[in-house]
Amino acid sequence: MSATSGNCAERVQTQLNKNSEKLALWSISQGRSSFEDVCLRAAQCQKRLTESGVQTGDSVLLLCLPGPDVYPLLLAILAQGLTVVFLEPWMPRGHIDRAVKVSGLKFVLADAFGSFWRFRHSELRALPLLRVDSLLSGSGCIDDFNIVPVDPNQIATIT
Repeated sequence: MSATSGNCAERVQTQLNKNSEKLALWSISQGRSSFEDVCLRAAQCQKRLTESGVQTGDSVLLLCLPGPDVYPLLLAILAQGLTVVFLEPWMPRGHIDRAVKVSGLKFVLADAFGSFWRFRHSELRALPLLRVDSLLSGSGCIDDFNIVPVDPNQIATIT
């Protein structure tokens, strides 16, 4: 099955339409999440990203520990046509500086750990910080989940 918009988030949307109540994610901390639950949280995140000034085509740095919040967050980022950049905390400073310059980062999305780690680098401190817990909180509507068409050759992730 090929994605018509070039956006890989369409595949999750297809699962939502076919299997909205089926298990998409399970974790000890949050329990069972259906495809509808994950897409609803992604819609909430998209709304907050837009309200914060994030625009299609922007590059964002994701600094958070692995966990169930990463999935709706990544889905929102990819559906919105953003490029997500992953940096490891133990990377040499020169590599981090180079990645920040090459990727053209506009925002840092971070949990508590990432917010603390961000202070180690002046280039990252200079970027606007959006807290993951704030992006995924509040109310939203599944109809707000928007998949932006993208060029299939556009870079979606930088690691």
